[in-house]
Amino acid sequence: MRLAVCAEMVFTELPFAERVRRIHEAGFDVELWDSRNKDIAALKASGAVFSSMTGYTSGSLVDADTADDVVRTAETLIPTALELGVGRMVVHSAELIDGKAARPAYRANGSMWITGARTLERLGALGEKHGLTFCLENLNTVLDHPEFRSHGPRTLWRSWRRPDIPT
Repeated sequence: MRLAVCAEMVFTELPFAERVRRIHEAGFDVELWDSRNKDIAALKASGAVFSSMTGYTSGSLVDADTADDVVRTAETLIPTALELGVGRMVVHSAELIDGKAARPAYRANGSMWITGARTLERLGALGEKHGLTFCLENLNTVLDHPEFRSHGPRTLWRSWRRPDIPT
């Protein structure tokens, strides 16, 4: 079994590449969030194993107006994931800004569920094409993400299950 440490959350007083180095030296894999402002060459040179990274930078899986942004921004991050050897790209049911929902939704509706299911299918196809797995993160809706209660992973999964796909 391998364990990962999120470089965004530890050694925060250090430059990011140094955090990665320390995590790697301690024997852990590394998780990173937004890779757009990181020195990818320095991260790759660290020799660290990157277990996962954020899989999109804009949009919401469940919002018909911004679901295309999820897929579009996921596509822009794939070259970085492949360069770092990341196999898993993490998505959430909605866009986060500073850890909070960009458009809070406390009640889900059928349109949200259908949009979420279709967006997950599109991400699945994108991942399959590039040899990546998109993971839907189960955000903590009790402590720090209450605005996600209506469209968390369990709700999306129930709406997405299809008879032609084994569970």
